[in-house]
Amino acid sequence: MPTDDNDEAQDDPRLEHQLDILKSRRLSQFAIAINGLRLAFWGEDAASIAREIFIEHPTISIALKNEPDTTHDWNHPVVATALLTCLDKTLTDITLTGGKLTLSFANGVVVTADPDDQYKSWQINSGDGLLVVCMPGGELAIWYPADR
Repeated sequence: MPTDDNDEAQDDPRLEHQLDILKSRRLSQFAIAINGLRLAFWGEDAASIAREIFIEHPTISIALKNEPDTTHDWNHPVVATALLTCLDKTLTDITLTGGKLTLSFANGVVVTADPDDQYKSWQINSGDGLLVVCMPGGELAIWYPADR
């Protein structure tokens, strides 16, 4: 069963563990598609479980090192340029607060996706069955690997 209470989800050590695994990963690939932005974190060896973040919110905030954040459409060249600088850089922090997803990279780039009132905004998934979805309004629905 998914966990969908934000307070409960934020305090769940299973979620913290899954986010900690992502924090040690380097951005392996990103893709800008017609329906959003996909970030792939493959891990250091072939046995590592791949993890992906898919952002479907129409806008993304980007903060470059020592600069204020700016908001752009997810397919804007500024987003692509910022993510190019993040390739092979470690994700140093990931936070989920009130449905807001914040990704901080070792090179100082910070990517933020807000929740949407009407649509799911983003999701995190992995090859072992983890699925975290930011539902409309910012509620999180979470399926852990053992749940699938």
